[in-house]
Amino acid sequence: MLGVIVCSKCSTVQGADLKSAHVTCPRCGTRIEVKRAKVYFSTESPKELAEAVRQISEQMKYDIENPPEKPRKRIRVKKPKQKPEDEVSIKNALMKVQEKKGVLIKADIGKALQIKEDIELEEAISKMLLAGILCEVSTDEYKLVL
Repeated sequence: MLGVIVCSKCSTVQGADLKSAHVTCPRCGTRIEVKRAKVYFSTESPKELAEAVRQISEQMKYDIENPPEKPRKRIRVKKPKQKPEDEVSIKNALMKVQEKKGVLIKADIGKALQIKEDIELEEAISKMLLAGILCEVSTDEYKLVL
């Protein structure tokens, strides 16, 4: 029985008699133990063996020349949160904060609406008070009107 094996030292593809114990690599002279070598193809016909050696050597050359790419690390990119602009998104943002804390203070409203400047925050709170979205429970404490 004949088979196709590969030299472990120089990666030369060659045909070998699988009944023999050892085969010497024609390229580097390394002695290959046939029983321990991986058999890529086996046949009884010398013509099939020659064709298999050619095909497997082409495959091996292709794999060696173009090694598989290393997997890339995935980078998570967080989208910046958009400022709530319509009444529904403003109410939802404020409702989440109110559920956690019970009462809204200026700092909580500023974080929920992503407003950093005090003047802009004061204007937003006064507009929400006039629109009936918020009501002032006590000084600088607000609740959402449902």
